[in-house]
Amino acid sequence: GAGSAHDADSPARPALAGRGLAGALRAALADAGVAAADVGYVNAHAPGTRANDPGESAAYVATFGRRGVPVSSTKAALGHAQGGANALEAAACVLALRHGVLPPTVGVTPDDGLGLDVVHGAPRPAELSLAVSTASAMGGGNVVIVLRAAP
Repeated sequence: GAGSAHDADSPARPALAGRGLAGALRAALADAGVAAADVGYVNAHAPGTRANDPGESAAYVATFGRRGVPVSSTKAALGHAQGGANALEAAACVLALRHGVLPPTVGVTPDDGLGLDVVHGAPRPAELSLAVSTASAMGGGNVVIVLRAAP
């Protein structure tokens, strides 16, 4: 499934409350015909900035609840690939689904104040059937895809 929403508060960042990403998450889950509780992993766009991460975290909490789904970001390990970043994040979801291993987020601690189950330190084994990849662009564009494990 896929969903998109826009929430520009400024040309350089999305809205701090994360309403656009939350809307894109709801749309993608509805398009896939699945519930938030069915999702086993989220690969966050998470650029590691004060302008983006709080709103992104708020969108995950609004959608999945506090510590409701394991979340990680591969951006700190791979770097920001600009236009290719979202493809790398989706590939991380595909690999997590295929191998049953969640990649850790580099440079974050569990007490980061985000209210999320952040995968950190080491890869985490997981039995997954659904994963979500999110993308949030400058200017407030948000796109989410829901991926299902191959049978």
